[in-house]
Amino acid sequence: MRHRRLLSLLTVLTLVLGGLVATPASAATTGAVSAGAAASAEVGGALTAPAAKRGNVMRLTGTSTVLKGYWGTLTGRWLKNGARMTGAVRFEKLVRGTWRYVRHERIVNGVAKIRVKPASTTSYRIVRGSTAAAKKVKVNRYYVKTSSTRRTVVKGRSTTVSVKYVKHGKLPPKGALRLQKLRGSKWKTAKTIRIVKGRAKVGLKPGANAKYRLVTTNGKVASKTISVTVVPDPAALPASFTVSGSGYGHGVGMSQYGAYQMAREGHSAAKILQHYYSGTSVVERATPANVAVQVFGPEPYRFNGYADTATATRFSATGAWKLFNAGDDPRTASPLRTGTAKDTVQLKSSGSSVQVLVRRDGTDEKNAFTRAGGVRLVFDGSIASLSSRSNASYRYGELVATNIGGKLNVVEELGLSEYLYGLAEMPSSWGANSGAAALQAQAITGRSYAIDRIGAERKKACNCDLVDDVRDQNYSGWVKAGESRSRGDEYYGKLWRAAVDATASSSARGQVLVGADGTPVTTYYYSSTGGRTANSEDVWSSAQSHLRSVDDHFSLSAPGNSMRSWTRTLTQARAKALFGLDSVVSVAVTATYSSGQVKTLTATSATGAKATVSGKADSLRSKLGLPAAWVTGIRANR
Repeated sequence: MRHRRLLSLLTVLTLVLGGLVATPASAATTGAVSAGAAASAEVGGALTAPAAKRGNVMRLTGTSTVLKGYWGTLTGRWLKNGARMTGAVRFEKLVRGTWRYVRHERIVNGVAKIRVKPASTTSYRIVRGSTAAAKKVKVNRYYVKTSSTRRTVVKGRSTTVSVKYVKHGKLPPKGALRLQKLRGSKWKTAKTIRIVKGRAKVGLKPGANAKYRLVTTNGKVASKTISVTVVPDPAALPASFTVSGSGYGHGVGMSQYGAYQMAREGHSAAKILQHYYSGTSVVERATPANVAVQVFGPEPYRFNGYADTATATRFSATGAWKLFNAGDDPRTASPLRTGTAKDTVQLKSSGSSVQVLVRRDGTDEKNAFTRAGGVRLVFDGSIASLSSRSNASYRYGELVATNIGGKLNVVEELGLSEYLYGLAEMPSSWGANSGAAALQAQAITGRSYAIDRIGAERKKACNCDLVDDVRDQNYSGWVKAGESRSRGDEYYGKLWRAAVDATASSSARGQVLVGADGTPVTTYYYSSTGGRTANSEDVWSSAQSHLRSVDDHFSLSAPGNSMRSWTRTLTQARAKALFGLDSVVSVAVTATYSSGQVKTLTATSATGAKATVSGKADSLRSKLGLPAAWVTGIRANR
C-alpha cells in the first residue's frame, strides 16, 4: 500500500512539473500566481521574467469581445528559444478566482486556433510548464446582426436584409436602429428602422455600389458592414456600338489615295513625296543590282501569324525549267534535273536538308533525293509558281530553296527593278486616269524602302533582304507585273512597269528619297487618312524628322476611295473586356493626336463607373478591330 501511495505521489509530481495537471494548491495561492501571468497577457502578452529567461514564450491573442451566444477564436502561440514548437498545452479558464482545466489544445508549428463561447466575460489562458499566457474575452449583450453582409442588386431594383437586435441578451419588444450609409470616409444616417420583437426588414436600393450598416440609437453598437454591388439590367444595355471613322492603315508617311489625288491635280512625283515626307528630296543614286525576297519560309521578324506552317511546297512553270545545287552557277554547271510544263518539283524540309521529289507528267519519280545545301530552280522564258502562293507568280530571277533550322525556306533572287515590277501596293489602273505621277511616287518609295533593307547582312532567319508581304512590301511578282485588262495584254502591268522605269535611268541607277543629310529615308505608306497624316511617334514608338503630321485633304477627295468613311461594330462583350467594366452603356473619344487619330477612349458603365483606355494610335485601332484610328463617333445600339 505504501508503495502504491509513493508511486501515486511521484506520478502527480511528474504531471505537475510538466504542466499537465493543475497544482493542488489553495485558491488564494493559485489566484496570486495566475494574476501576474494574466496581467502580462492583458498588456500585450508579455511573459514573466523567469519564463523569458528560460526562452519559453507563450502568447494568447485574438477575440477580445464576442456576442452572447456566439463563438470567438483565440490564437495560441508557443516558441522556445525562437523555434516554433509542436505539442500539447493546457487550456484553462478563470472561474471565481481559480484557474480551471478546460481541455488540452495541440499546437502545431507554434500556432493553435482555439474556439471559445463564453456565457459572460471570461479570462482564458494556455499553460506549458510554469509558463502561461492569459486573455480576457468580454461578452457583449448588445448586438445587431444582419442576414447578409454582401448583396448584389440589379440597378433600379431593391434588396432586403433581415435584422436581429439583442439588448441585454433579449429581443426587445420594440425599439429603433439607424440605417447608415458610407459617404466617402464618413457614415451618414439615411433613415430610422423600427424594431418589433428584436427584428426588422430593411430595403436597400442604391444607385451605385454602396456600403451600409445598422447602429443603435446611442451609436455604441453597430452591425457588420453590408456591401451592396449594383449590376446593370442586361435588358437595358446596348447590344453593341457602331464606330464611325475614316481612312485605312497606320497613317505614317504617304497616303496612296492622297498621292493619287495630288497627281490628278497636276503635282509631280517629287512634289507628292516632298509633301508627305517632310524635309526630303528625290535624287538619283546608284542602287544595288539584286535583291533576295522570301516567298516561303520561317518568320524572320518575330511577328505572329505570318510564317508558313507547311513543311512543303510544289514548284511548277509554264515552260522549261532546270534544277541545280543551290551554290551552282547555272551558266557553267550541269543541272540535277530538267523538266517541262508537264513536270513539277516538290520541295520539302528533311532534317537539315531539302528533299526534292520530281513528278513527271503526273507520276512521281521512284526516288526522292536530298541536298544539304539546298537547290536552285531556273525557269528562263517561263512563269513559275509555288502551290503555297496562289496570289503570286515569278517570271524574273531564280528560286533558291534551303533548309533553315529544320524549316523549308524559298527565296527569289532577282534584279531590284524586277522586284519593283512585282510590288502590288497601288492600283496600276491609276496610271490611265491622270495618276501616273502617283505610280511613280510609289515606285520611288518602294525603291527607297528596299534600299533601306538591302546592304546590311541578310537576315539569317530567311537568307533574304525582304519578305513578300506587308511585313515589308506586298510582292506578288508577275501577277502584278503582267496584270492584264483583257487576257494576256498586260495592259495594267505595262502602266506600272512604265512608272518604275520612269524613275530609273538603268538597272544600276534609280531615284530614291533622301533626308536633309542625303541618306535614304524609310518610306512608310498606306491607303488613306481621315484628313491628316500622323507623326511616327504617335503611331509607333520613335519620332523621325521626315515622318511628320501633314494635311491630307487629298485622301478625302480622291475618286474611288471607299474608305473615306466607314462603320464597324464593337460588341458589348468586347467593350467590357477592353475597358474592364461589368457593363458599358457609352463609349466616347476623349483625346486625339494631332492627326485626329484616337488617343484616349472613355467608357461609362451602367452604374456610372468610368474607365479609360489610352495608347498609340495603331495599338488602339488593333484593339478595336478598326481599319484605321481616325474615329469620328461611337453610337450605342439599343
